[in-house]
Amino acid sequence: MGTMYYYVVSAVVAGTNSADSAQASAATLSPTMGSLVHRYSFSETGGASVADSVGGPVWNGTLPSGGTLSGGQLALSSNAQQYASLLPASSVP
Repeated sequence: MGTMYYYVVSAVVAGTNSADSAQASAATLSPTMGSLVHRYSFSETGGASVADSVGGPVWNGTLPSGGTLSGGQLALSSNAQQYASLLPASSVP
């Protein structure tokens, strides 16, 4: 969860303050909950890395066993055990 806010409402009617309402609360979403954290568009035209356009360069992936980047697609061969490798969470600065 993000930040929790608490509030009460009162009014001034003909110069007199009304009693406060019951307390209400609202919460914002955490930046990591319900938000896009990573995005890999595979828009590269070659090479052995895939860029994370939301998380930034620290989350860029690599293609350690090959793969083909073309036309916004990443083609992998299961016969060659190809995959996209992402930085493990324990390595994030």
